[in-house]
Amino acid sequence: MNINNNDLLSYQTSLLEWDTKYFEVKSGRVNINSDLSENQKKEINDFCSAFEFCTIVNKNNNNKINHWLGTESKAFLSDINIQFEKSNLKQKATLDSTIYLTNSLEYNEDIANIARNSFEFSRFFNDSNLPQLKSRNVYYQWVLSSFNQPNKYFIYQSIEDIITGFLLFSLDEVNKAVDIELIAVNKNTKGKGIGKKLISKLEMYSLEIKYDKINVGTQIKNSNAINFYQSCGFKYISSNPIFHLWNI
Repeated sequence: MNINNNDLLSYQTSLLEWDTKYFEVKSGRVNINSDLSENQKKEINDFCSAFEFCTIVNKNNNNKINHWLGTESKAFLSDINIQFEKSNLKQKATLDSTIYLTNSLEYNEDIANIARNSFEFSRFFNDSNLPQLKSRNVYYQWVLSSFNQPNKYFIYQSIEDIITGFLLFSLDEVNKAVDIELIAVNKNTKGKGIGKKLISKLEMYSLEIKYDKINVGTQIKNSNAINFYQSCGFKYISSNPIFHLWNI
């Protein structure tokens, strides 16, 4: 990430290499953390003008930033991301022998197929400027790009060599936090508590490496995910409107 040097606390900018390669449009990102001066707004506009597609995240739902983006820019609201955190991690008394954890996982067809067929909500689905097929396959491609990567960790349940669900996560070493990226269960095995088993394994691993919190985000429309995380003991932290800006 290329951090804006003028005011670290106000906003950060970055080139989105994965998005650029996958969607085949030069993509950037702006995280806005607080009120902006007129000069900072100009800096953000100048940054975004260098990209075909820019994602702008209004951290903590700042009303002034929403108003600025909604009335003085070409950006449109694509989604609202809901952030959750779990910090009261618990060591489970027993281990489930069907649950596995590894990084640098080789390509797995079961996990790939679950990813292809599981996700119904995404800010990409809400943007008609993006190719529909690529938008629908974004999480599938996300998982494919995570195989064989040492910084990507998978937790999965395997019963008789058939994987019924998986959780993809990474480690935030700076904040000593675990970031859940994706979690999904085979549609034929939903309702059997697999998701909670994956979360339990993640809690145990977090405690083992002395990380004291787990972070996860989901879309505001995804009520099932919101209810699931709350049932697992996650607490609401913030809501972050996400805007898309196109220079086409």
